[in-house]
Amino acid sequence: MAKSENLDKAYMAIGSLLASGVRKLSVEKVRVASGLARQTFYQEDEDWLEVRAVINGKPSDRVKLVQVEIKKKSETERQLDSLFERIETMEQEVARLEGTASQVYKELIDEIQRWFYKASENPKRNATAARHIEELNSMRQEMDRLTAENRLLRARESDQDTVKILSHKKVIELKTLAEPGDIFDDFLKQYKSIVSTPSMAALIRGVYVLCGLPCSGKSNWIKAHKPPSSGLHIYVDSCAHQTHIRRFIAKQVAVSDVEIHCVWLRNDKQACLERSAAGYAGAAKIIKQEEINFIAENFQDPSLAELFDSVILVSKDNG
Repeated sequence: MAKSENLDKAYMAIGSLLASGVRKLSVEKVRVASGLARQTFYQEDEDWLEVRAVINGKPSDRVKLVQVEIKKKSETERQLDSLFERIETMEQEVARLEGTASQVYKELIDEIQRWFYKASENPKRNATAARHIEELNSMRQEMDRLTAENRLLRARESDQDTVKILSHKKVIELKTLAEPGDIFDDFLKQYKSIVSTPSMAALIRGVYVLCGLPCSGKSNWIKAHKPPSSGLHIYVDSCAHQTHIRRFIAKQVAVSDVEIHCVWLRNDKQACLERSAAGYAGAAKIIKQEEINFIAENFQDPSLAELFDSVILVSKDNG
C-alpha cells in the first residue's frame, strides 16, 4: 500500500475520532480506527513522526480539514466523491498509458538485450562477486558489534581498577493502570529506543520482567540486582499483573541467546498498603492504595508457560 494512502487513513482516523467526541488519543485507538498495522505508526521518517506528534496533541491543519469534511458531507456525498475520484484516476491512467504506449516496444527490446548480456556473463565471475558482497556484509556487521561494545567499555573507564563483569542495565518503566493497548505501545516505544540498531540488539543477554503489587519492592530489586553475565540487560519495571501483558512483553524480546526471566515480588496486599501509608500522603496515598487494591483483585500468578526461561521468586518483606 502506498505511503500517502496510509497517511491519509491515519489522518482520517484521527479526525473521525476527534469528531466523534474522543479527546484523548493513542496510537492504539488510531491504529484500530484506520485499520493499519502498529508498526506503520512507528516508522522514523518525518511524516510518521508528525502523525505521532498529532496523536499526542499537536495542532494539525490536516486534521481540521478532515473534521470539517466529516461535518459537511453525508455518507451518500462521500460515496459520490469516492466514485468521482476513481473515475478521474482512471481517466488519468488511461491518458498516461496512451502517452507512453509508443515507448513500450523500445523498452521491451532493451530488456531482452540486457538479459542476453546477463546470460553471457561468466558464472564464475558472478559467484566471486556474490562471495565478496557476503564478506563485506559480514565485516560490516562485525564492525557494528565492536562499535557497540566499545561504547560500553568507554562508559566504564572510571572503573578500570575494578575487575567486574562487563554489563549494562537499561530500565523500561510502564504505567500501573493504563489500558493494555497503551501499555503495549509504551513498551514498544521504549524498547525500540534502547535497541535502536541491530548491533545493540545483538548485545542483549537477559530480560527481567518484574511483576507484583505496587509498593512490593520492584524498583529496589532492580537497583540491587547484579547481572550474571556480560552484555546488555533490560529490566521491565511494571506490575505486569496479568498473563496476556507478560506474554506480550516476552514475545517481543524472544530471540536466540536472550534469557527471559519473570521476577515475582510476592509481598501481599496488606504489606504493600502499609508501605504506601509510610511513603505517600494526602491524595497521592489514596491513589496509590486504590492501585494496590485493583492490582491485587486482578492479579494472575506467572508461570513458565508464558515463554519465560525462569520465574524468580522474591520472598516477602523484600525492598
